[in-house]
Amino acid sequence: MIIQRGAIPQIQIITRVPSVLRTEHSSVFEIIAINEGADQVEDVFLVTDLPKWIELTENHTTHGLVEATVNGSGTELQWQVGKLAAGERAICRLEITAH
Repeated sequence: MIIQRGAIPQIQIITRVPSVLRTEHSSVFEIIAINEGADQVEDVFLVTDLPKWIELTENHTTHGLVEATVNGSGTELQWQVGKLAAGERAICRLEITAH
């Protein structure tokens, strides 16, 4: 797996993606949001895009909801995480298939 890290004030975002995608086989892609601050944060909202050749087959979250919108360049994912207490983490697990 390849792990990428990025930070937004007090919120750390980690993505875990497979190092290899096989066409017509299911893979798992995870997005993890961690509140590294001392206080609760509210209205946490994340957006990411999947390319056209990736199909979202299923998603599960520990917090909030994911809305997927297909557009001309692929699929836009909007994850409304909501509130995260200090030190809390939210996980969005996406099952994807490459075509």
